[in-house]
Amino acid sequence: DMVAGKTRTIGFITWNLDPVGSQLLSGALQEANERDFQIKTILLITDKEGSDDWVNRCYAHLRRCVEQRMAGLVSVFMPEEIIEYMERETTQYKLPVAILDSGFPHPWAAHIRSDDVHGSHLAVEHLASLGHRHIALINGEAGHGSTVLREQGYREAMRKFGFKVPKNYVHYANWHGEDSGPIVQRLMQEANPQPTALFCASDSIACVAQRALR
Repeated sequence: DMVAGKTRTIGFITWNLDPVGSQLLSGALQEANERDFQIKTILLITDKEGSDDWVNRCYAHLRRCVEQRMAGLVSVFMPEEIIEYMERETTQYKLPVAILDSGFPHPWAAHIRSDDVHGSHLAVEHLASLGHRHIALINGEAGHGSTVLREQGYREAMRKFGFKVPKNYVHYANWHGEDSGPIVQRLMQEANPQPTALFCASDSIACVAQRALR
């Protein structure tokens, strides 16, 4: 509170308010309201995620959260580079942080994440149960925690079932899915053997991939 030098405002920072992100924000708003806190949403929408300009704006927003003496910060879907900066910026000012669905564990913050490896196992297992053997992966941005872990789970499951992963079976796309169409078209034209199924790392990627396949 103000006496302790902090406001009753919690920052919610994300670059993607897709259906999952929107549900997370809705839950945060409901819980904050019940506890007499406010949520300040910081939405970093851009086509150039990972560009120097985008990264610098992320840094500026994080510094502003510290300067505004927020009670805490919720980080959703942020890449590891931003999370590393967040650790340096928030720990020195003792700003509590909750990290949602970034993939890798972060012991310095509260960490809530999906089991990316197990989920990928289940996806490949499902496709295998339908009779597919040639399963390609359209993943999220290279280097993102969830991207690394979902690829790990995919490759482990493919080995488990004895399926090969040709060099051009794994591709990286924007999580929003905008660039998935050309990737899928190129994959289907060039891959040998041609995949009979795709494992898409996000709903957005899957929607664009379906259109491209039709």
